[in-house]
Amino acid sequence: MLLLVSSVVACAAKRQTPEDMVRLATPPVFERLQEAAISLNSGNLSNAQSLYQEVIEELLARNAVKENSPDKRKKNTDKENEEILNSDHLSTAYTGLGVIDQQSGNYSSARENFDAALKIKQDNIAAQEGIALLTLNEGDTAEAKKRLLEIVEKTPDAPRWRTFNALGVIADLEGKYAPAVTYYQKAIDAGGSGDQVLNNQAYSHLMAGNNKQALEIFTQAKLRYPDSVRINSNLALTMARMGQYNEARKTWTRHLSAEEAWNNAGYVAMINGDLKTARKYFKKAIDVAPRYFPAAEQNLEQLKQLEGKR
Repeated sequence: MLLLVSSVVACAAKRQTPEDMVRLATPPVFERLQEAAISLNSGNLSNAQSLYQEVIEELLARNAVKENSPDKRKKNTDKENEEILNSDHLSTAYTGLGVIDQQSGNYSSARENFDAALKIKQDNIAAQEGIALLTLNEGDTAEAKKRLLEIVEKTPDAPRWRTFNALGVIADLEGKYAPAVTYYQKAIDAGGSGDQVLNNQAYSHLMAGNNKQALEIFTQAKLRYPDSVRINSNLALTMARMGQYNEARKTWTRHLSAEEAWNNAGYVAMINGDLKTARKYFKKAIDVAPRYFPAAEQNLEQLKQLEGKR
């Protein structure tokens, strides 16, 4: 009988309230932040957004704060180290939402989320980077460059590829193509993935007149990203700049109509001064077009003017 009473007491001690069961059923905040980061990096923005919002709502409730008001946080009754951890997680979640908004073109909302993240944790490098990239997007290259270089100084052992990529973009805008190429290489070395950085690096070579280097990088990039429109388009442009008009035309047809591809190749031939080839390609564009194609007609008129000046 004593054993039976003991068992009943033990069972009573282990009984869980509905609140406890919900808490156990919900993955820890850290795990959800990890899952959100994976979703974000893989392009699943909707899942990442849901997870980040879920974490924010839970942590704000846990810290007895109104949602979206991190500056009005009340003092937590938990242990100090848990409060700090919660703040770090909250700042990370706001940063994640900021990145999603930034990638979606919701720049005003992105800035609000980055600002919220920085109010909670001023040394949040990812949020600082987000603000710098927004500043660049707004056209303030001087301020953006200043912020980005400060991030480079703060992260010597953990370089950020988006920071270096943005510095490369600024160098391109300044006409400093050699430094731009170096920045893009640093972005690649820092883990920059996708076709964006490779495209930027190759295009810097193209702008500097280093056609062979540009062709090599674009060709390698096409092998890795065969369906990338920007890689194929700029590879075709590079080929045309080098006089490989027919190869360029074939490459453009991967994502353009036949008449557009003929017209593009003809236009670059005209820029190159190869007027005979340009005329041939413009006429071909007009011939293959299923309907009136004003772009080629206008280019042909411009070509006639150039021929008249010779």
